[in-house]
Amino acid sequence: MSLNHLQFSPASYVKSYGARGLDGSQDIYTYREGDRLRIISYYENAGLRIFVPESYEFNIVDQVVLSTGDDNPLYDVDSDGNLPHPAKTGSFLVLENNVNATGFTYDDVKEGENEINTQSHYWGNRCIVEIYSPKAAQDEESLVYYEMGDVLPIADFGTETAVEIEGGDVWWKTAPVNFQKITDAGFASIITEDSADPNFFPYNLEGKSFSDKVRNSDVWGKGKAKIYLPDVERSVKMSSLTYSDKDNPLSKVLSLTSFNPVKGQFKDLPAEFGDINYLINNDDSIFVIQSNRCSSIPVNRNIITDGGGVESLVAARQVLGTERYYAGNYGCDNNPESVCNIGNTVYFASKSNRQVYKFNPANGIQVISDAGMKSYFKKLFEQAEIDRDAGQGEIKVVGGYDPYADTYILSVYNQNVQEGTCGENDFVSDGSEGGGPVVTETVTEYVYPDSVTISLASLLSRFEPGQLFDLAGATQTAGVVDIGEGTFQTITGSGVNDGVIGVNDLLRFLAIYGRQFQASADDLQTFNPSDDDVFFNFPDQPEE
Repeated sequence: MSLNHLQFSPASYVKSYGARGLDGSQDIYTYREGDRLRIISYYENAGLRIFVPESYEFNIVDQVVLSTGDDNPLYDVDSDGNLPHPAKTGSFLVLENNVNATGFTYDDVKEGENEINTQSHYWGNRCIVEIYSPKAAQDEESLVYYEMGDVLPIADFGTETAVEIEGGDVWWKTAPVNFQKITDAGFASIITEDSADPNFFPYNLEGKSFSDKVRNSDVWGKGKAKIYLPDVERSVKMSSLTYSDKDNPLSKVLSLTSFNPVKGQFKDLPAEFGDINYLINNDDSIFVIQSNRCSSIPVNRNIITDGGGVESLVAARQVLGTERYYAGNYGCDNNPESVCNIGNTVYFASKSNRQVYKFNPANGIQVISDAGMKSYFKKLFEQAEIDRDAGQGEIKVVGGYDPYADTYILSVYNQNVQEGTCGENDFVSDGSEGGGPVVTETVTEYVYPDSVTISLASLLSRFEPGQLFDLAGATQTAGVVDIGEGTFQTITGSGVNDGVIGVNDLLRFLAIYGRQFQASADDLQTFNPSDDDVFFNFPDQPEE
């Protein structure tokens, strides 16, 4: 089968239109072992296009270039003369016969006796073919799948609501196609003995590229890459680092959000050292704090060790190099809130080890809580664990830094996230300036809840006689006016007083003190008359 309409010939798509391959070369198609040719359609006459069955496929055996000499296998001295006809030279595909492809078989071609404008087969009848490589689709496990947008049905024009398709894996485009001319005798080649003139028609085709004149234009609206693994299971790697593609600040394409699993952009750290709790950027390395170990991972560098144990840092192409662990089972024990990074110094604490640490690249990790405060922190963390086991909440170890006092602040307390709690803060200084001992100071910190339940009966007993008024039973607006320090009076209305001062009066007092009481307001407190408890909300109040 001739490729002269596509490439090589002066009348070809490449020579006449200026099309190029994806790599910019003049060879749009280059044979690869396993390629197949599928016939899409052909014309019986100028107005009748025939679509053939899917079985009209041929194995491509080879791609050859036929010369202009008498060694050309298609050369016929009787019909061609001294030299082969120009249409018989150039780039050709060698196909394996398919006896089921009626009109395209070996016998059909043989019957034409290599005549240029023969009508014995349909290869010259404006035939549209597709060349594809099924070899890439054989190994399903090695395929890379990509996220896609919405998949919508395609209907005949006018029968369904029009849908604009913005993504996909193929381009549906109008392209110039070299078609044979039509004469009274039938279809005629555009390549004659004297000339080779293109005959382009605008034709709708599918293609890998959006333009055959643009290099590397085989792009499409693919999303993130996915790999199909039939035996894969979901897992959470708490001791692994994953990094994105390298970003180019001069490019408009943001690569920091691209995490391509095909490239293996991750690094696993030993799981026996616990989860990764904190990462700190040290310019040419990353300081990693796990639950019970700390390490340094070089970035775009690697560590090599000679026979004498001397370590050297060398440049490397890999993003994350070989990690180097610091001596001691020191980590922040799943309390990353204890980590405080000040310049080149890092402070953190471990409740399991009952210790507080200080790290800098020059001196490594130091246990600063052992400087005269070892027993104190042992008791502090033990008590926090006792309170946790007693149901007072999880242990929080919060670290901070006071730049004025050059002090690392550590707060250890139990927190119930549902009800709120309070705890004790311990201020710890490593005494680095004056060289003195570690100093501690205890303060109280309160964590306020969003709501609380109060016993009105208990609260009522705390009031002195005369401090409450009979307000319950009001069916209309009632107000309380301050007429002096500690003295109140009621603005009575129908049904305001019921003759008894009780928890209902206390509820009304709490609700209307200093403002008008509206029983239908949604943000006021709720009260269940069947018991003596009231549930108070604390809504955000507008500024007055």
